[in-house]
Amino acid sequence: KQWYQRRVAITAGFVTIASGRRLIPNTLGILLVHGYQRIDPDLVKPSMRSEIEKQFDLIASGKANFDIVLAHAVSTFQAKYKYFVENTEYMDQLFELSFTKLSETGKSLSKCGLCTRYMKLISQKPMRLHCKNCEATYKLPQGGSIKLYQGN
Repeated sequence: KQWYQRRVAITAGFVTIASGRRLIPNTLGILLVHGYQRIDPDLVKPSMRSEIEKQFDLIASGKANFDIVLAHAVSTFQAKYKYFVENTEYMDQLFELSFTKLSETGKSLSKCGLCTRYMKLISQKPMRLHCKNCEATYKLPQGGSIKLYQGN
């Protein structure tokens, strides 16, 4: 179980591997943990998963009913999910402090076809055009150079 969780954390970009197979969280990983702690501390505590594993052991030993345990777990996580969604502004606040908004990056390049205001070329991968005014984002071909068409 732990190797899978580590693999997910590494491939999702939340951590890097240091010498001695130590996991070092990056800014995104740290922000996610702080955000989860701020919204619902149980989500980052091992006790929550441990409790569910104990319930599974009771099912395996015939001391608990699968349907009752499942209904309880689903009910618990539905309530946690609803609470989390209702309180995502705490996560947004943390991200805004540490990351630049898309609308504040890039350089002006071309006018937006929807509102005719200038869009910005975001050169970080994946390259795209973003209109701050109408929040439209357009994918661009990757790996080439982007030039503004001047006409004939």
